[in-house]
Amino acid sequence: MLSVVNTNSNFAYHTIGNAEFTAAFIRVINNDLTSFYKYHLFIKYGEKVYIEVDGFREIVLTIAQLQQDRYLRFYYELAQMLTNDKHLVVEDLVYSSSSGSSDAEDQIYKEPRRWSPNTAFIEKDIHNDTITVIGYSENAYYKINPYLLEDMDYSTQEDLDNFHVAYMTTYEDENMLCNYYNVAFEYQANLLQNKFEEIL
Repeated sequence: MLSVVNTNSNFAYHTIGNAEFTAAFIRVINNDLTSFYKYHLFIKYGEKVYIEVDGFREIVLTIAQLQQDRYLRFYYELAQMLTNDKHLVVEDLVYSSSSGSSDAEDQIYKEPRRWSPNTAFIEKDIHNDTITVIGYSENAYYKINPYLLEDMDYSTQEDLDNFHVAYMTTYEDENMLCNYYNVAFEYQANLLQNKFEEIL
């Protein structure tokens, strides 16, 4: 992966033209105001796609294999809409997903993570019956150093089969998927409108 890196005292901003870093990250707020998180994290390099889904082992497959799974494809496309700069990945130099974080953030990952895409996330508030998009936030973090993907092997067919069998049990209601898509589409349309107004 060829990259351009800009740093400050806290972060290194890696721009990698031949890779994409995206995430479909959803925070769900329950009626009792507790929350939990669901995420699909993607790194695409050439035809190779690395995928992390909360509660599952990460997999590496081809973009063609991803496109064959209706739900993975949905979340991949949702992640594309929510990500502000697909070629940017941010390395946290001082902290990580677990250092100095709140109790809520500690619920997301089992290990410290330092690499995050430049993405917005969806907040599904069951208590207030709302679904909104929240601008860039450091919630989505990759388990791996993204530069390692180039040399990672593809998942075996057995690993992919095991993933798909387990993944099928987590499918969301079709109406909720439509709601996610609609708020992400509106978010993307607003971004384009703002850029257009800046040009004028």
